[in-house]
Amino acid sequence: MILGCLIDGYKSFKKLQYISFIKDEEEAYTAILGKNGVGKSAILEALNFLLNYQVTKISWNMNKDRKSSKNAYVVGLFAIKKSNVEKYLAEKYPVQKQEILTIFQEVDQRIRSSKANKGFTNDEVIRFTRDANNYNDVDSFLCVSGRVFTGETGVSPLKTRLFDQDKFSDIQKIYFEVVLDYHEYIYIPAEEVPEELLNLTELDIQKVLNVKVYDEVKRILNSKIGSNAVIDQVNIQLSNYLKTINQSLESNGNTYQFDTSSRKKKLYTQDFVDRIIASYFSPRKLFKVKKAKIPIEQLSSGEQKQAIINVFCALLDNQQVDQGYKDAIIFALDEPEISQDYSNVFPQFERLEGLARNSSFQVMLTTHWYGILPAAYGGTLLLIDDKGESRSHEFYDIYSSHMEDLTEMKFKSVYDLVTSTVAFVRAYPKKRVIICEGPTDRLYLENYLNLNEVKIIPVGGRKNVILTAQLLIVALNSVNLTGSVPHVLCVIDTDQELNPDIFLDGKSSEVSLCRWQLVNNSEKIKLISLINIKEGGEKYSRTVIEDVLDSKIFGSVVEELVNEKNPEYMEDLKLNVLNVGSQVVGTEKTLFNITGSKGQSNQANIEKLINDNKGRLAHMYSKRFESQKLSDSYPIVVALSDAFGCDKKNIIKKATRIPVNRVLPFSSESVLYNIETISKNQNILKKGSLIKKRKNSLNQTLSGLRDSVSSKFEETDKGTLKVLEDIRLNLPLNETVRFSEGYMIREKSVDKLIQVARQKDSLD
Repeated sequence: MILGCLIDGYKSFKKLQYISFIKDEEEAYTAILGKNGVGKSAILEALNFLLNYQVTKISWNMNKDRKSSKNAYVVGLFAIKKSNVEKYLAEKYPVQKQEILTIFQEVDQRIRSSKANKGFTNDEVIRFTRDANNYNDVDSFLCVSGRVFTGETGVSPLKTRLFDQDKFSDIQKIYFEVVLDYHEYIYIPAEEVPEELLNLTELDIQKVLNVKVYDEVKRILNSKIGSNAVIDQVNIQLSNYLKTINQSLESNGNTYQFDTSSRKKKLYTQDFVDRIIASYFSPRKLFKVKKAKIPIEQLSSGEQKQAIINVFCALLDNQQVDQGYKDAIIFALDEPEISQDYSNVFPQFERLEGLARNSSFQVMLTTHWYGILPAAYGGTLLLIDDKGESRSHEFYDIYSSHMEDLTEMKFKSVYDLVTSTVAFVRAYPKKRVIICEGPTDRLYLENYLNLNEVKIIPVGGRKNVILTAQLLIVALNSVNLTGSVPHVLCVIDTDQELNPDIFLDGKSSEVSLCRWQLVNNSEKIKLISLINIKEGGEKYSRTVIEDVLDSKIFGSVVEELVNEKNPEYMEDLKLNVLNVGSQVVGTEKTLFNITGSKGQSNQANIEKLINDNKGRLAHMYSKRFESQKLSDSYPIVVALSDAFGCDKKNIIKKATRIPVNRVLPFSSESVLYNIETISKNQNILKKGSLIKKRKNSLNQTLSGLRDSVSSKFEETDKGTLKVLEDIRLNLPLNETVRFSEGYMIREKSVDKLIQVARQKDSLD
């Protein structure tokens, strides 16, 4: 993963600048926002020069105002998992592993111990150092590597500070190459031609394939037929053929023979690979399959852009390479919204961020779509101003009061998001939309709702929810997609004090602005409309999103947080389980019963602790919720379905998912193996499991995956394979079972094995 980089002399970067990519360490997702000509694309191009120069030999694009190319370079600050470094070096540099590893350790120690204001005079280098000092993951090596404009490696202007010398030793040069070679940088320029980019022989698409095309062809050529490899058999047969020809010449008294003047007496694997790939793959192009197959070049420019993103995301989502190296992949896109219909923009960005959040890849993109500001879950926003200077912010804090420099962008973001939402509503009339205050609201609601039917969009606070509602009412005034019931719910918390500004006038059957409210002595949750309603008439008491959750789950995570932060706050309080809601402080039923004199003040302390840890608490709640059996009658879902005017079955999350973080025990014939369920499409085959050898019926994907992790197996004297370490697989549970069984076991048999494993788990 790249944390930041120093760029000097590339395109719009006339002078040295430090660009910080990661402020949110939990999510390696970076969006670069700014006007035309400020250098957004130049950043991604400079990284392409840095990380792909060895293969592409691309030229340095010098800033046109630079009088000299001296000191033109790009230097990256990287973080690589320590375990991955050791494994990578053992595979690629077994002889020099310890020497190179020592450099990783020394450089990491020097970077972390460097003081920003000592030894460095350039402000941009000081920013670089501060970024490194603020990186908290001690399980990763901080490392540096770069290239000067000629393509040679180096780390100017950090050389003397980190390496104590003007010239680098050979082993230090190898270190620089290792840091760069470890990473796979996949760059999609804004105007890339899709039929070229999506060719199976292209470098970028090979980086995301389960099995690299070149490696697979080499493997086939080096596989054995009898006692010899295929390539050896070809050499033997051709050599015999040549001998026969020369013998024929000799038998007729000729003094001629066929030979080579070079040392090359036989064919090597690489002689075949390029021609085989060109002959086989060049005619095979990507088609969009509808009723008929449509070649990619015949699609509209918008459909072509969608194809690029969809194909790469699908391949990355399902990539079955060694999971330990996933932090090596950096997926960079220049303006993915280009040529896109507005109805596709929000889902496209949502998918790209989900790739970073769920798959551990690093995703970077440039954009002019300001709707990304409120729509992002997390990650880093990199803003570049008109002078070309950059500043990074966490998306989570994008609407905090201290960020006044974003006022204009915040305003644009609401309008861009409204435009996308209107297009989405028109394009998908059967789906529903919830506009909520912030990312924590979305995290909580996602636990309950079917996200294939309901889209949840946070817009950064109550004021923006109300503004969004106003704009949507105007935009959808003449639209009637769902009859007399709303298509879009704009939902806000009910604050302590009633503010008249929350009431709206307007007319739209498609949009409703409403607030959460606990009613009937906290026995029911209701969403109360705020459109064309006068003050009064409905109950008004403070009710926020944290007050309408499952009390058992919310209470347990609040108690866990309190015990971690301030265990004394639990004094004179007893955790209570409520039938409806999860209110901590209120006039009616609350989550804690007061049992002594300190109870009331501690109740207020816990409320403050919750407000100070909203994001973390939402993540804790979601993780705890995942292990619960889903219900079909959550009060919060009933409230939402009533507000939408639909059956709750239309919006509630289906109770079909597998409980996560559970280890399921499987047994079949002579094997015993354990699978830990991480998510719907991710499982871990646990260390110590005994699995079956692979049979010929195993499909190509699973067979290739078996090959990629074969070093993690050890054959036993009973003919089974022992798993030597945990193997993380991007497979659904049924495919993980097939992987372990070693053949394409029938679906009914797989279901039976899973059912038995779940029964055993529940008994345990």
